[in-house]
Amino acid sequence: MNPLYQFTSYVFNQYRRSTNGGTTWSNVNLSLSAFGQFINPTDYDDAADIMYCANSAGTYRRWTDPQTGSTNAVVSITNFNGNTVSAVTVSPYTSNRVYFGTENDVGATRLCYVDNANTIASGSAGTNISTGLPINVYTSCIATGTDDQNLMVCYSNYGVQQIWVSTNGGTSWTNIDGNLPDMPVRWCMFVPGDNTRAIIATEAGVYLTQAINSGATVWLPSPTFPTVRTDMLQYRPSDGMIAAATHGRGLWTQPYYSILPATNFLLRGAWNGSKVALQWEYTPLAAGATLDVEVSTDATNFVKVGSLSSTSGKQYGFSHIPGGNNVFYRIRSNEKNGVIKYSNTIKLFKNSAGAGLDIINLYPNPVERELNVGFSTEKGKLIYTVTSTDGRLMMRKEEELQFTGNYVRSINIAGIAAGNYMLTISNGKQKLSRQFIKK
Repeated sequence: MNPLYQFTSYVFNQYRRSTNGGTTWSNVNLSLSAFGQFINPTDYDDAADIMYCANSAGTYRRWTDPQTGSTNAVVSITNFNGNTVSAVTVSPYTSNRVYFGTENDVGATRLCYVDNANTIASGSAGTNISTGLPINVYTSCIATGTDDQNLMVCYSNYGVQQIWVSTNGGTSWTNIDGNLPDMPVRWCMFVPGDNTRAIIATEAGVYLTQAINSGATVWLPSPTFPTVRTDMLQYRPSDGMIAAATHGRGLWTQPYYSILPATNFLLRGAWNGSKVALQWEYTPLAAGATLDVEVSTDATNFVKVGSLSSTSGKQYGFSHIPGGNNVFYRIRSNEKNGVIKYSNTIKLFKNSAGAGLDIINLYPNPVERELNVGFSTEKGKLIYTVTSTDGRLMMRKEEELQFTGNYVRSINIAGIAAGNYMLTISNGKQKLSRQFIKK
């Protein structure tokens, strides 16, 4: 897609278009009537340069010259079951295939795909892939994995099963709510290149799972993200950045490789001459697990460079000579029962002796007694403080660190009353804060 052409939505099917990279904008009102949703779902087909939009009940709107004009058509699809479209996703794999999810304003909720959506005649059927899914829900997002066989759909209702995946293109579905609290899920996405991990936007912030496992899926709130309604997630492949749009707290960004797993599986690393020294802790579910050391130059494509067998202890170490000065590492655990888990991903530069302060993880969150914080910093004096939302100092602690690298510290907050607080770490040069909830 040409970045000079940018689009934003006003209400319903009224849009704003820029042809000069956002310098100026013009109005393009495909309909002045209230057709579609107030915040209208759309998706742009980069290959065909077509915008697909929600419209009136039982239809979608097809805008075929979005870069230059306003030519559009309303297309009715019988398998929408008379409902209004509430989610739109263009397939990145099958040309001119578009997935549509609906609400249940007329009949049972539907999830469909429409092939040849660029030319299909109004009154066509589309393909219904709703069998086994909830029927009285509001579809909020449809996501594809590494192909059109791996799909995910979520719903923004209370009191329903909110997240479902399919590995056969929608022929059958499996619920993966697991331990997720009963709350709306407003967006979902697979971790890039991986159909076994997912990130979701919820009523209470961003959650993630390291292993999609039907009803046993474990979800963890992102430790660096605020507890706020989050409506949308987008991934930028060029630098691995994920953007999260909130309702009231603005837009947040974070490289996806730095999002940490659901367990205390924290990898630490540092340069030691020409080698990288890695250390981590892990407790396997049962004897016989293996731990693979994986390296990457782009935080997306990893290769195995070593493997260890799990032991009765929890401490592990590994040395590696990488092929460059800018590398990423992670550890993959392979349990005997087939469960796969990943550590956090760390990024190491050859000149890491001058590394700055970075809070890697904060868990559990919410917390009752022991708050664990994973961070990297240079050696020297470090100050930890916990403050309330109105600025009152609840705790202060100092420590002299003897080396540059990654650390994990536990902070006892049992004596602090329930509420929202801020943990701040300062090394004299930098100061970073993260919010947490005391139960």
